[in-house]
Amino acid sequence: MIRLLASGLLVIALSGVALAAAPPAPKPPLELVSAAPAKVLFTPDEPITAAVTVRNNTDSAKTVTVRAYLEWEIDARSKARQGELKLDPGQAATAVLKFPKAAARYGHALKAEVLVGDAVVASGEDYFNVCDNYWNVALIQAVGFIWDQWDSKLALRPETEWLDKTVAEWRRDYYNGFEKFFWAPDDFLDMTPQEDVWWSGQARYLESKKTLLALIAKAHAQGMKAITYAKLTGGGPVGAEMARRHPEWMWQSEGVLAVDRNAQALAQWDVMTAKPPFTASWVAVNYNMNDPKVVEIGLRELVASAKMFAWDGARWDGNFDVAREVRDLDGKFVETLTAEQADARNAENMRHAKQVLSKAVPGYVYGYNWTQGNWAQSMATSPKESTELCGAGGLIMNEYINQAEGVQHPLHRWDVYGPSVAADVDAIRKLGGYYGPILSSPPTADGKYTNVFAYAAGAHPYYHHLWGAFMTRYGTFCWDNALQRVPPGEALSLVEAPDTVWWKHWVFERAIDKKHRQIIVHLINPPARPTVGEGRKPEDVPAPVKNVEVRLRAEAVKGWTVSRATRLSPEPLLKEGVPVRPEGAGGAMTVPEVTLWTLLVIDLAK
Repeated sequence: MIRLLASGLLVIALSGVALAAAPPAPKPPLELVSAAPAKVLFTPDEPITAAVTVRNNTDSAKTVTVRAYLEWEIDARSKARQGELKLDPGQAATAVLKFPKAAARYGHALKAEVLVGDAVVASGEDYFNVCDNYWNVALIQAVGFIWDQWDSKLALRPETEWLDKTVAEWRRDYYNGFEKFFWAPDDFLDMTPQEDVWWSGQARYLESKKTLLALIAKAHAQGMKAITYAKLTGGGPVGAEMARRHPEWMWQSEGVLAVDRNAQALAQWDVMTAKPPFTASWVAVNYNMNDPKVVEIGLRELVASAKMFAWDGARWDGNFDVAREVRDLDGKFVETLTAEQADARNAENMRHAKQVLSKAVPGYVYGYNWTQGNWAQSMATSPKESTELCGAGGLIMNEYINQAEGVQHPLHRWDVYGPSVAADVDAIRKLGGYYGPILSSPPTADGKYTNVFAYAAGAHPYYHHLWGAFMTRYGTFCWDNALQRVPPGEALSLVEAPDTVWWKHWVFERAIDKKHRQIIVHLINPPARPTVGEGRKPEDVPAPVKNVEVRLRAEAVKGWTVSRATRLSPEPLLKEGVPVRPEGAGGAMTVPEVTLWTLLVIDLAK
């Protein structure tokens, strides 16, 4: 959370950053304890409810006015709402303020003030998003094995305070959803467990239906979305038993089923011990996606799971893709497909999956662990399926990018990494999709730059992120579907800026209405070291670049007038106007400093 105290001190809670302890500051007479919207993510049609809590630290009763408004874009704001609080000595009280549905989408601030008479004695703010497609604003958390729900004997803990703490920590760091992976008894055909406790079919996680339902409910109460893991492959005892009962549901090669074999692991899978006498954590079975009847089985299970747990979407870790060669149980060929035929069948399977799920669960969202090297490779090998996955706002996850510190990785150099991500996001957006690179996001130079290049391109760090508060408030200027990337070659005809910062791959135009548009230039201080993996410490960042001159050329203006410019930065966190100097048909601006990443938002009007 972020609060602005009456003293003007901006206090930011930074996860994972150790700060030296300081003597506690004396409490102000009237303290703004919190100012928070009810949710971190609202739909466009929802009214906005906010709670503002004030504490009276004096020894006499006080009456105060609480006033709040919503802010979006750079500084658009709603009408204020206000209420009166009567505060006994040493006591706190909360004012609940209600706003009609938001006037715009994307990032918002709730800004609150505490007044005595006409004097503002305390103020603060907090941030939230407004959107109807989760991936459009996603900042998603990873949830694997949940240790907190079990005691040392693997019994379910009766207390549930850890659930509230977990969701509060997500909210503090501005995660607006989570993905639960490796949780189901079988990731394809048993996602509706009847028992309350089970060992999952992949990774052998000990799971509880009661806990999972409670976690999803608490996340939903905060506006967060719950995404389930999904795939074409099953495993564990459930998968093995299905292979025994229905071998015709499995892929097989020359009469040999595509099923892993580990009798010891399967026999002892459900023994209640965290240290079983076997090492296998996944005994996989491979279901036959060439058979439409088998595909339907998986789809029915996904629908039933969504109804049981209230999942908001699924993220596939293996699409419902066909094999190019299929045999029957006697080893005889059933069909042989060309690469083009397989691509078309895969696209049809995933199109059908979306049709079935969207009809049964309106608003369901779809994500896929799909691209590996870069998007051009995905389109070259599987153009029909890649296009289909992007359709209807699908999210394309890139897991391989998190290994870019490897010297053989195609994105090992930062001067390749940044432009490649920008080009991939642009291509995926044009197909209607969103991009989610898996990032570990430590507070090191490398962690910061992976986030910079993701956000500047318009991507959504998957599983871990930095600067959640900033992106929740100002993500509009990275994630708005109205943003149009200017190709690097054309950017030179619109904008002039020095080579001391990187910018050519990150210039965007944004049409707002007939009389208002924006040009957004991302100014990136180049990494101090050329390759991913060298910036392992927070101090491995370059020195700030001072006095960056940016000019708009006549081509960028064309009958428009530059009305103002604003610089935004997550580190240090700031929003500040930048004076515009008339210069020819365009305009010139001096950005005082680029520490790591600065968004220069230039407003043009008619």
